[in-house]
Amino acid sequence: MANKEGGRKRLLAILDILKKHSDAEIHMTSEDIRKKLMEDYDIEADRRSIRTDVKALIEFELVEDAPNCAKRDDRGCFYCGQAFDDWELKMMIDGIAQTGYFKAETLNRIIDQVADLSGPSSRQLLTENRPVLETEIDDSDFYLSLNLDALMGAIKQRKQVRFQYFKLDEKKKPALTGEGIHVVNPYVITKRGFFYYLVTYKDGDQFIRPFRIDRIRNVEVLKEKRIPPERLPIGDMTSELKAYRKNNTDSFTGQSTSVEVLWEDEPSVLYDVFGLSNVEFVRADKDGSGRVFVIKVQKNQGLYHNLLRLGSKLTVLGPASVKDEYVSMVREICGKY
Repeated sequence: MANKEGGRKRLLAILDILKKHSDAEIHMTSEDIRKKLMEDYDIEADRRSIRTDVKALIEFELVEDAPNCAKRDDRGCFYCGQAFDDWELKMMIDGIAQTGYFKAETLNRIIDQVADLSGPSSRQLLTENRPVLETEIDDSDFYLSLNLDALMGAIKQRKQVRFQYFKLDEKKKPALTGEGIHVVNPYVITKRGFFYYLVTYKDGDQFIRPFRIDRIRNVEVLKEKRIPPERLPIGDMTSELKAYRKNNTDSFTGQSTSVEVLWEDEPSVLYDVFGLSNVEFVRADKDGSGRVFVIKVQKNQGLYHNLLRLGSKLTVLGPASVKDEYVSMVREICGKY
């Protein structure tokens, strides 16, 4: 039994060594592995035993012989079970680096973990092309990390959560909102720009509602099960929740509508603001001044903020309720000058 136990430990140690120190560019011989077993694991092994273990790993397609390696030679082997290509890991690292509201220390730790999914030569390549992070965030990092962990657990367990919600005052200090304690049914965590949002339903609301996660405090996962999205008092919200995951517009909640606009610039700007899947080309304008698009949105303040940010190259054509509200908002702004 002791020999079997020792053999298992040796096999697992060899797999770990090959994961860390070999890849298609860097190979290890039985002698290399023997030395690492002693240095890193204090395990003595002869090369014959090591070759037997390596053969087992090859059969499970976790390890390959080095190219052009004759069976009687010991030219080396390498770990081939990496789940990601170099470009895929680079893409993940760049995405992590562009995540706001986390300290550079936190992001660098996660990037290190992603880079460790590769072999040694790829790890060096990723290190040489690694983004430099300098921005420091205050205590939001602590709350965001803590809240993400708790809320992901609540969604996994399908439990309700209770928390307080803060916004920043004129001194940039968190101030409790007037709604007090929130008890909500959590469904989706989604990212918009720099911020993470928890998409929920709260008893008495007429729409599903997002909360910015870095502004949440004192999260408590309750024993009560959340209401399934298809059985909410406001109706089946399954499709709306799916829309949240693919929609990158800031128009979070409210009645769904379609806004027709005349746009006098490249359509890519509209796609960036409202999301590629939410913008559809309709026709060229008769006088050639631009193109007409229909945008699928939710009718709320976020919609008007997005329309305003597009400036004078945008004309809202309809529906009348959105057009009138937009014109009223523009006039009110002009009236201040």
